[in-house]
Amino acid sequence: ILYANGVFVLIYFFVGLSGIKLLNKIDKFVSILATFILGIVIVIIGLDMIYAIGIFLLFFVQYRNKIIL
Repeated sequence: ILYANGVFVLIYFFVGLSGIKLLNKIDKFVSILATFILGIVIVIIGLDMIYAIGIFLLFFVQYRNKIIL
């Protein structure tokens, strides 16, 4: 279950990062706070995040090379 949770945490982390870039004022503060908390969760999950990062990198490389499974 932690492997799947790692994927969701990574997705929400990237959403928080995009919120920092796209939002303004109080919304940006909430996005910074959420991203910080998710960063702490990533540290707590620890080694189980390797699976999530591996899956992300696999899809990123496939997208860059336009390889379809």
